[in-house]
Amino acid sequence: MPNAEQAAAAKSESEKSSILAEISKLPGDEPKAAKKADEASKEPATEPQGEKPDGEEEAKPDGEPKEPEDKAARSKWLEQKHREEKRLAQERQRLQAEWGSRVDKVERFERDFEPALKDDPIGTLIRAGYFDPGDAASVERAGRKLAAYKRRFDPKAAPAAEADLRGVEVEDRVAAAERRAEAAEARVQRFEAEQRAQQVLSRAVALADDKTPALKALIANDPDEAQTILDYVGGQLMRASGGELPSPAALVEAAEKFERQNLKKRGIDPETYFAPKAQPKPATPSADEKKTAKSLPAALGTPTTPREKPMTPAEEKQWILGQIRAGAGE
Repeated sequence: MPNAEQAAAAKSESEKSSILAEISKLPGDEPKAAKKADEASKEPATEPQGEKPDGEEEAKPDGEPKEPEDKAARSKWLEQKHREEKRLAQERQRLQAEWGSRVDKVERFERDFEPALKDDPIGTLIRAGYFDPGDAASVERAGRKLAAYKRRFDPKAAPAAEADLRGVEVEDRVAAAERRAEAAEARVQRFEAEQRAQQVLSRAVALADDKTPALKALIANDPDEAQTILDYVGGQLMRASGGELPSPAALVEAAEKFERQNLKKRGIDPETYFAPKAQPKPATPSADEKKTAKSLPAALGTPTTPREKPMTPAEEKQWILGQIRAGAGE
């Protein structure tokens, strides 16, 4: 089967080249010699560095955020920077693990798989997982293809064998298209499930109120940690229910319990910490203040009882004159 061997070898070489090309694009993963040569070519000629003039500071690269001067803002900025560095480190580790496994696969192919194809092509494909002997349709198409290749050695049967090969190739393309369609449908279903889960998370965040003070405080102070806890608790609820998405209310209730347990582990009593603060009672006036308040209308010369109707101008004038006479008599 020279054609099959050549096709498999060409596919292996193409896959290896593409993987190595992607790895070379990863930051920090270039070969040391190539990296040093590249840095040497890009590095400008060094010049003697003298003392910088007074007041001249080293310019930071464009786009790099400046460190805030305010203490509270600086603490928040450093926390955000630490979270971003942690996320980038995790992403880098994931990429290295993913691409490293692909490189190992290519190396194993060159070491074990490629030589074995020449001796036992079908058995090698089966052992490597590229051919499923339990799939009746695949086995039937492979048998027809091998039989057609065999008949090609007979000049009289060669035209019919070519026709059979073309028919099997069409069937192979149809089967491959069906597999791609199934994979696409699975991706769509996963995307829809993720969208529904995100909607539940968003509604759960909106539902956190004074009835769930631990979760509400966590969302306000550390949204990233709150998102992590909601994701974890939601996953636990889904596993317990056989894959069914929890309601936002159930997710909030479970996340509140989870955060209260975390607070207890840190030595904080949630019942005491989130207890409502008592409102201060109004001060009770003393006896002297009450006496002064009662005598105040008389001291000001105003009537202690309300009048049934307002005074006319003449009555008001007479009343003022009476107050003046009474003061003069004293």
